[in-house]
Amino acid sequence: MINFFRLIRQRLLSEGKTGRYFKYAIGEIILVVIGILIALQINNWNEDRKTNDVKNNYLKQVAIDLEADKAFYTTVINRLEKKLVKYEGYKSLYDTPDLEMLDIMYYVKDNFANYTLQVEINTSTIKTMVNTGTINLIENPLRDNLTKYVGRQIRSVNIFEGNANNYQLLGVQLMSKGYYPQMLERLAKQPKLAKDLGIDDNLPKALLEIDAYLDLVEFNEVNVIKAFKELKAVADELIVQINNEME
Repeated sequence: MINFFRLIRQRLLSEGKTGRYFKYAIGEIILVVIGILIALQINNWNEDRKTNDVKNNYLKQVAIDLEADKAFYTTVINRLEKKLVKYEGYKSLYDTPDLEMLDIMYYVKDNFANYTLQVEINTSTIKTMVNTGTINLIENPLRDNLTKYVGRQIRSVNIFEGNANNYQLLGVQLMSKGYYPQMLERLAKQPKLAKDLGIDDNLPKALLEIDAYLDLVEFNEVNVIKAFKELKAVADELIVQINNEME
């Protein structure tokens, strides 16, 4: 192509058509400039397409993470709501005339065991986007909503984990002092040992500690349920926004 244009220019010069030569040269320059601009535009389109593909791949993974989060929230909410029913059952024990302390200990043991639940939140994709700067590929308000969601999620999970850890700690503290049904049953056969350990004298205090703690846990878990329901709703909204962003 370059040789073709060169032949045309040489022919015009050899024929003495200087005016036409300059017009042709100017036209040739314009064509070259237009070609460069078209090439740049095509390159920009390709870069934009690649950038958009990267963004969409991240958004698809975030949407998958959000669906997994919703499933986790549902599991926690269902489990804690069942526990709230048990709390009501615990409080209804006190409607029983002449309630024995051992009855309370048995109820607590049978209904509040196996408290732990593995936390399964998904923040790695959003954190990766923040760390690599790819979060800036996403337009606001979605970008801000995603980062705010992670903050709310972490705060709510910390409360949930704090409740679980405190419950386990209390259980260990009480059991180390002999405040659990199995030990009380064994000590019933050893009155002297029970007296030496001061079990009977300290049992009322243990029950007061248990009651106070259960009231606190109930209060906290009501708030966790509320927070996780709100997070679940936010996750639904974010998924809608992500789908709109990828259209």
